[in-house]
Amino acid sequence: MAKPKSKPKSKPKSVTKAKRPAKAPALAIAVVEIDPASFPDDLRAHAIALAPLVRELRAQASKRPKQMFVGPPATRDRVQALATHYSASLLPDYTALMMLADGIRVEDSYRLFTIDELIGPKLTKRSEKLRGGYSDCLPVGLYSLSGGWLFVMAQWGEPYCEKIGGMKIQGKSVTPWLARMVKDAKKLPRF
Repeated sequence: MAKPKSKPKSKPKSVTKAKRPAKAPALAIAVVEIDPASFPDDLRAHAIALAPLVRELRAQASKRPKQMFVGPPATRDRVQALATHYSASLLPDYTALMMLADGIRVEDSYRLFTIDELIGPKLTKRSEKLRGGYSDCLPVGLYSLSGGWLFVMAQWGEPYCEKIGGMKIQGKSVTPWLARMVKDAKKLPRF
C-alpha cells in the first residue's frame, strides 16, 4: 500500500512590516514678487495701486495657508490667453492683478479664480450660462458666502459687477474686492 504523499513543508515566512516611504517634506513654494514699476506702461499705475493689497494678502496667507491661497505672478501672455479663450477684452487693473497673483482665495470671502480654472472645461461650460448673452464679459470669481458671481464687463460704464441674489452691485475697479479680502483675512483664526 502506497503512503499518501505529504504536503511539502513550507518555510516559515519572516514577518516584516513593509516600510512606508518617508513622507517628503512639503515644498514651500517661494513666490518672487514682481516690482510693479517694471510693468508695461499701460499697466504700471494699476500694478502700483494693487501691489500693497496683494502683498498684504500674501503675508496673511503665509500665516493661514489652509484658509487662504494667493497664486504666483502670471505673465501677460497667460492673461492674454485667458482673454482670447473668452473672446473678452480684460481691463488693465484686472490684467495687472493677475500678473501680480494668479488667483486668490480667502475662506468665507471672495475667491478670484486662477487662469487654469477659468480656461478649464468646467468653468468654461458654466460661464456660458452665466454670461447669458453679454458680450465681452468674463466671470472671474465668486463671493463664497452667498454664491454671488464676480464679473469683469469691459464695455460697461462701471465694468466690475457683483451679482448676489439677483442684485447687481457695480463698481469701477477690482480694488474693493481686494480690500474686503484683506479685511476678512485678518479675522480668520490662525492654524
